[in-house]
Amino acid sequence: MKLSIRMGLHTGLVVVGKIGDNLRMDYTAVGDTTNLAARLQQLARPGKVYLSESTQRAVAEHFQCRRLGERNVKGKIDPITVFELVGPEAPRSRPDQGGIGSPLVGREPELAALAECFERLLAGHGGIVFVIGEAGLGKSRLVTEARRQFADGSLLWLEGRALAYGQTISYWPFLEILRTCAGIHDDDRPDASWAKLEHCITALFPDQVADILPYLATLLALEVRGTLVERVKYLDGEAMGRHVFRASRRFFERLAQQHPVVLLFEDLHWMDQSSTELLEHLFPLTEIVPLLVCGVSRPDRGTPAARLQQTVSQKGPERYSELRLTQLSTADSVQFVRNLLDLDNPSPRLQDLILAKAEGNPFFIEEVVRALIAVGVLARDAESRTWRLTDRARQITIPDTIQGVIMARIDRLADDVKHVLRIAAVIGRSFLYRVLRAITEPDLDLDPRLADLQQLEVQL
Repeated sequence: MKLSIRMGLHTGLVVVGKIGDNLRMDYTAVGDTTNLAARLQQLARPGKVYLSESTQRAVAEHFQCRRLGERNVKGKIDPITVFELVGPEAPRSRPDQGGIGSPLVGREPELAALAECFERLLAGHGGIVFVIGEAGLGKSRLVTEARRQFADGSLLWLEGRALAYGQTISYWPFLEILRTCAGIHDDDRPDASWAKLEHCITALFPDQVADILPYLATLLALEVRGTLVERVKYLDGEAMGRHVFRASRRFFERLAQQHPVVLLFEDLHWMDQSSTELLEHLFPLTEIVPLLVCGVSRPDRGTPAARLQQTVSQKGPERYSELRLTQLSTADSVQFVRNLLDLDNPSPRLQDLILAKAEGNPFFIEEVVRALIAVGVLARDAESRTWRLTDRARQITIPDTIQGVIMARIDRLADDVKHVLRIAAVIGRSFLYRVLRAITEPDLDLDPRLADLQQLEVQL
């Protein structure tokens, strides 16, 4: 029997929680967003994926979608625009909305500190550096700018990205790095992938291929071939794990002996358990070979990144550097807005409108500017080519991209802390402690919850 699957995707706010009773409890998402996704799924033909307009906008940089027109669905008065997923989009830079862009602003000390780590690596000294900050503060941009200063081929850059949905996929960032090293592409067939990996290992270990190849091949889910099968045939999971760790350590050690290596891990806070343990196993290499481990992470507690930070700060503080990014100052935010709009002196009204929405977050600033352009609040004068506010200036709302980041950050808070945040938000952005104390439950220990919110720099 051949099964066909059809899917419907919609993007928006949902209410997530437990439903049911003590006998049967489910954890689910409800709301208009899930209802519309279900209607799209019902519209979709077998084997197809239908998307709403909001989802299509969110994935447009990465996937090709075909507009199917407007359809009437149950529960909606007006027709909705429906798209069909066609396939992945070729990699490209982010679409430009209005020709905005800015050099790095307000990160000069952090940029200099990161560049110093790379300079030490070129001098033969390995190390570990973590770039830490909330979403949108420019962690990846900082690394990119520092990397641009060393784009002469003097350093070997190997990048792996942890995925929010990949925490159950063992070794995901390392799989990306190994594929890059071996030149393996996603569309390579197993024979080609094996040949490329074998060539890579042979070049590094001409006399020790059998000690490395079968275990890294197993890590990449490639079938071990020939006489090397005997190397893995009788290994249980624990024994295989030990061999994978040993082979990985020798692999990266040999790479660094030939060329200074930067192992860059993006979104370290989402790293899976196996990758976390393997990375911890590789840390000692930074003492003996020119290997720099660079981790980019959010400051969330209880994540793999937090565990790795604690480990290295305790066991190897002399080779560990930590760069913590905070919100841009008002002056830097103003300069960032000026750069984005290519204006020396934007109107105070425009400047205040953007800064009030973004509150020093570079990503938020850029997204607010793009949203202002997209909805016609900000328009370019045909003659002077400068930006000006239109009469729609009061219509701007927080863009979905910003709202999603904020909601994800709040969702990571403990339930009791979120409860305090909800109550405080009802009072307003500023409030007196005694007012909050008066309207919360008498038995609620308020002070520790407020301390947690302050530590996490949550602003109302």
